[in-house]
Amino acid sequence: MDTLGELVTELEDLPSIPEAVNRLLAQLAMENTDDEAIEATIIHDTGLSLSVLRAANSASLGASEQVRSVKQAIARLGSRNLRKVVLAYSVGGVMTEAGIGYGLSGKQARLGGVAGAVASEMIASRSLIVDPGEAFTAALVRDCGKMVMDRAVGVETLQADLARLRDGEDQLAFERERYGFDHAQAGAALAGYWGLPAPIPTAIGQHHAPPEDNPEPLVDVVYAGDVMATQMGYGVGLDGLGYRLDETALKRAGLDVASFCKCLAELRAGVEAFQAEEG
Repeated sequence: MDTLGELVTELEDLPSIPEAVNRLLAQLAMENTDDEAIEATIIHDTGLSLSVLRAANSASLGASEQVRSVKQAIARLGSRNLRKVVLAYSVGGVMTEAGIGYGLSGKQARLGGVAGAVASEMIASRSLIVDPGEAFTAALVRDCGKMVMDRAVGVETLQADLARLRDGEDQLAFERERYGFDHAQAGAALAGYWGLPAPIPTAIGQHHAPPEDNPEPLVDVVYAGDVMATQMGYGVGLDGLGYRLDETALKRAGLDVASFCKCLAELRAGVEAFQAEEG
């Protein structure tokens, strides 16, 4: 087998993103897509329709009148919140499978993804260097490569190897030396397999180690969101905190000490608000 991409395509039982979800995400990324086209995509997926209606009627949106149609729900949610609902329904649910070999339960893996996504969206909204919705998307699935590792390496092997990891040892270097690739690289390959648009695969592949001369702001924002999530204890498994801290990347993402601490203070409330919107 020549490439990591080929490995991903040949693995069995890898979850996929529903075609309707990919189509809807593409529609939401376009400036001129009308609500009728979005509604037509949503109503063809019963589970997605129910998720959209439930989110639109969430108490956190503060509206007293119940919406009873997908059309009304789209109008109430707006494109930004709608993107979150779509991702929570599809991609976010997939993330419950990412991390068994890393000592994470499905709930912990999912919560880690959500926390990083909320933090990245928060950072992007402050810095304005990338679209907050794109930052949320990329960060939500940033650790999707862990489900590739579970299947390619094996859960028991991963758990045994990571249990022997020395304090301070570079996690990514350890994985590359041991298995030939790391989970971030595997995640980039999986994102490509899923058809997620650029530069999301790049952000996933570099979310632990932004290049020194990084030309892609999304990488820095997702990296910063991941740092915040792990600092708050979300999604921390057997790999612990075995990743280098890149202060330059944090600065490129628009974070100084004061803004970093402010975002950290707001993160838990942001995660809880997102969970409330999901119902």
